[in-house]
Amino acid sequence: AINGKLENKVIAPLILITFIENVFKYGISNKEPGTITIELRAYDDSIAFFTRNKLYPYKNNLESTGIGITNTRKRLNLLYPGKHTLTIKEDDGYYSVHLILQS
Repeated sequence: AINGKLENKVIAPLILITFIENVFKYGISNKEPGTITIELRAYDDSIAFFTRNKLYPYKNNLESTGIGITNTRKRLNLLYPGKHTLTIKEDDGYYSVHLILQS
C-alpha cells in the first residue's frame, strides 16, 4: 500500500530493494498460505516504509549471509546520517522492518 502525497519526495535509488527482496525470499511459502505486507507512507517531513512477513522454519535452511541488510545499513548511514531510523524485529513468528527517512 502507498499512502500520502508523494510529490517532491525523493529517496536514494534502490535503498528499499533489500527489504523487498527479503519479504519475497523468506516470507512466501509453497507449503502453506501466508501474507506479506509492504507499505510506504509519505508525510510532510518524512517517508515511512514497513514490511512484515511470516517466518517459516523450513526457510532457515536458505543460505543467508546478512550482507544485504549490512550494506543497506551502511548506505543509510552515509546517505541519511542522523535522518533515519531503522528497526528490524522478529516477534511472534513474524519478521518486520520499519524504516523512517526524514527530510
